Amino acid sequence: GEYELLLSAEIEGVTVRGRIDWAFYNDRLNKYLIIDLKKCKSAQFRPFRQHIRQLNYHVQAWLYSELIRQNYDQDTMYAWLAAESALPNCTEMWMATEAMMEGSEMLTRYALNRFKKCKDENSWPGYSDGSIQTMDFEHWYYDEILTTIGEQNGK
Repeated sequence: GEYELLLSAEIEGVTVRGRIDWAFYNDRLNKYLIIDLKKCKSAQFRPFRQHIRQLNYHVQAWLYSELIRQNYDQDTMYAWLAAESALPNCTEMWMATEAMMEGSEMLTRYALNRFKKCKDENSWPGYSDGSIQTMDFEHWYYDEILTTIGEQNGK
């Protein structure tokens, strides 16, 4: 197999680079297999799926797959080798589904198009129209403040 592939390609008019942990061609499947090593708190299904979403590892999966397609003209399969950072350091292998990859492609192309538009127009909009926004606590937090004050005053 090939270790730490450094690839680049143009996607949606943006040059994208990737450092793939491990990829190899599988003759039987007629595909490149991409294995991405990820440290995590939990390699179990739900926590690791949340980890993927929170850190956009699904976007990385699609980008790496597209880099392989453009550089090697091959289909891919993408998997994460999830390794827990605490003893007993359990591991689990999770493969991205076609549906996940399709959704990730849509999200990635959308983000790359937004990035390209901002770069071309040299305009980098923030979260609001630039006016001062108001900030307040949730209503329940005021009750928590009163409870804390009451406990400190011996009530």
